[in-house]
Amino acid sequence: MIFLITNIACKNIEPAPTDIDDLSHYLWQHLDDEEDDALVEGIINLHQAIGADSLDEIQKGSVSALTQDELNMVGKSNQDASKLNGVYFANIINCSIDFAESSIYALNQDELHPGDYVRYDREYVSDFEAYTNRETNILQWETNYEVEGLGYSYDAFLDSNMRYVADVSNDEQDLGSAFFSRGMLREPAYFDEDSTDRGMFQDFQMEVYWARKPKEVVHFYFIWREMVMFGEVDFSSETAQSFVLDGLADWDKDMEERCQSN
Repeated sequence: MIFLITNIACKNIEPAPTDIDDLSHYLWQHLDDEEDDALVEGIINLHQAIGADSLDEIQKGSVSALTQDELNMVGKSNQDASKLNGVYFANIINCSIDFAESSIYALNQDELHPGDYVRYDREYVSDFEAYTNRETNILQWETNYEVEGLGYSYDAFLDSNMRYVADVSNDEQDLGSAFFSRGMLREPAYFDEDSTDRGMFQDFQMEVYWARKPKEVVHFYFIWREMVMFGEVDFSSETAQSFVLDGLADWDKDMEERCQSN
């Protein structure tokens, strides 16, 4: 499925909120805007909300679930927003924004993060060269991957896109360029072949990268998920949330090590 990019009204944009939870919804709502204005204001406010200038360790927390209207915006009206739980993650990666961007749109994520996948296939479904040449600010792709872990395995299909923002600045702040990445689970990924009791049933991820210094990138990540790992452990539990966010921290380390070795 190729993303349907909807142009949410952008003539009279409401001021961006200043707290992390409200910003998670604001950025989600405006990610498909025709113009960058709301996203620029949202990133600048997010920079302040997490204290990005002095951030020196991973910051984590919870965010409220996406609403049904916010699922409708991305063509997921058949899914149940009330079953989602949301968390966020903020971190500093010692690399350039250009290196971070190329790492995120790379097709070979299984090679960049060895040991994470049994199988990984990603295919661009929009014009890659038009994106990298800045003829368009949107890149889209589809992914099918297989994962095996302790007591589970699953096969998942994702629809994803990136959005490049050339100039994140206002009268007080100049953060240079930034980019967003959004991924959505196409259909439930069950952990057992003969049962639908365990699995990742809904998954919505959005992340944004910008630079606080030439070789220091801020990575901010939101995830809203419905998942049952085993027994009563679902994505409302700290165990499940920590499992996902710890894995994300490892991905950031992988990127930083590749960057420093180049």
